[in-house]
Amino acid sequence: MECLSESATKDLVNLLVSRGYFHVNVTPELANEDNKSKNDISKHSEKDDACQIVSTQDGDVMTKDLLQERLMEMLSFAGGRLSTEDASTLLAVDSCHIKQISNNSDDIIQVGDDLIIELYMDRMAETTNLQLDSSSGRVFVSDLATCVWEMPIDLVMNALQQRIASGKIQASLLTISSHKVLVTPAFEEREKCRIQGAFRAITLPTQVDSVCQDFEWDVAYVLPILKNACQNGHVLGELHDSGGSLAGAMYVPNIYLDMQRRSVDESFFSNGYITAQECLVMGVLESKMGDYVQKTNPSAIVLSSCVILKEVVVSPIEQALLETIASDSFLDLRLHLPDAIMQYEEDTRTIVEEMALPKEETGRTVFSDGEALFVSQGMIRHITKTLLPPLIESFAKTRAKEIKSSRTLNDSNDKESPVIQSPKRKGRKSSKKANTAASKVKQKG
Repeated sequence: MECLSESATKDLVNLLVSRGYFHVNVTPELANEDNKSKNDISKHSEKDDACQIVSTQDGDVMTKDLLQERLMEMLSFAGGRLSTEDASTLLAVDSCHIKQISNNSDDIIQVGDDLIIELYMDRMAETTNLQLDSSSGRVFVSDLATCVWEMPIDLVMNALQQRIASGKIQASLLTISSHKVLVTPAFEEREKCRIQGAFRAITLPTQVDSVCQDFEWDVAYVLPILKNACQNGHVLGELHDSGGSLAGAMYVPNIYLDMQRRSVDESFFSNGYITAQECLVMGVLESKMGDYVQKTNPSAIVLSSCVILKEVVVSPIEQALLETIASDSFLDLRLHLPDAIMQYEEDTRTIVEEMALPKEETGRTVFSDGEALFVSQGMIRHITKTLLPPLIESFAKTRAKEIKSSRTLNDSNDKESPVIQSPKRKGRKSSKKANTAASKVKQKG
């Protein structure tokens, strides 16, 4: 078998390249002796992305598949990261071929002028684990991206999430004070213990954000931990999130709640009722008032702004209402109901008209100028038939006289209105008087 010389081989390759061989999706031209080309291969391959032949600076020729394979080997040898210029020098090819291969490869990431493969990400994951150990289990992703990975933060975030999911990084990604933070399970456990300890020491209702400011915690990070601790009994208290607002979240310890319940119970047992105003003074929300009382007094009746015992508040007024109805009169409610309850008109009406008044009877509860009366239906009928007609008649007569008097006054004012004389006519009269006086003087002379 006869072999070609080196120069003949190069001429053959040049001819094949010029005719379209080694190109992607290109049909080679038919051989034509007049179109033989012996130009250097680099003139074709450097300007033609479809060409699959690359010439080296040493004068050799290789396919782009082989160049990609050697580039991956070189990146692996360099630890997974290499600049385009260094790769071009080590592989002795023009940098345009390196860039073309990296652009078309799913295994290579370009960061500026650097080429990066997964090996580099895995090495950085190991470095990140060491960084977490040396920083007590917490490190900001922005610091990792800038000082360790030397990559854009979005690429670092994606790489971290993949390696956390695969277990290569033993940590969790959290958002603390609008910053992405990588924390280890040990750090989270320590922080959870610190948070629980801080809130166990609280004995009065306290804003969660004020505690977070003292310990330099993020409210959004603390709230889920505290809520879970309250539900599990690790922290004895209640968390009120104020309609989902982070800034308004309030922690109320059980020791304070127990003190509140005792105060509410003592007041209720002492008076037979308790109002929203009294509970507010004790620090108890109106919405919690009924629950507090009924927990120890199941028979208590919860109204809009009061909680009462029927036998203490309702029973005494029932007999007075019956006597009022029988005598067709009215009842001064302030003589039979506490002033603390009377300040709530809705509850007063409910007690009188729905609880104390017999179902077959009717009447009206009236509030006016600080007074509260119950007027029986019999008295209402008596007023309507006997008292109102004379009052209406008297008022109508008085009003009619006032209207008539007003009209008479207006007519007299119209008749007495003075006639205004024009200044010109008044001037003529004065001139006539002056002439008459002058003639009399002449006659006397």
